[in-house]
Amino acid sequence: MTAITIFIFAWGIYLIYMTVKMKASGVIPKQMLSNKINLDRARDIPGYINHMYKMNMIFGILICVLSGVLIYENFRPINEWVHIAANAGYLVGLVVYAVITIKAQNKYLI
Repeated sequence: MTAITIFIFAWGIYLIYMTVKMKASGVIPKQMLSNKINLDRARDIPGYINHMYKMNMIFGILICVLSGVLIYENFRPINEWVHIAANAGYLVGLVVYAVITIKAQNKYLI
């Protein structure tokens, strides 16, 4: 389980990195979009970048913090409710992030 948690932590860092790179360059990386999106016909790429910058940063930091808690738990026992809350945070965060991302893609890019 630790390997999966470390992978998720690394993914959170990668999301933060790609978000900062997206904001600095003004280009949306293909990894952050649905395959159905054609950027050549996108309506408002700068609007999408501005909207998703904050959301991606919040989600990336949330994933890193929750993963850090679960990695820490492997070395030092913590309250089981903290473990449950961290896993629930993963689930809720992922669902909310997916909904926000889909709505933003539909609003700005399609």
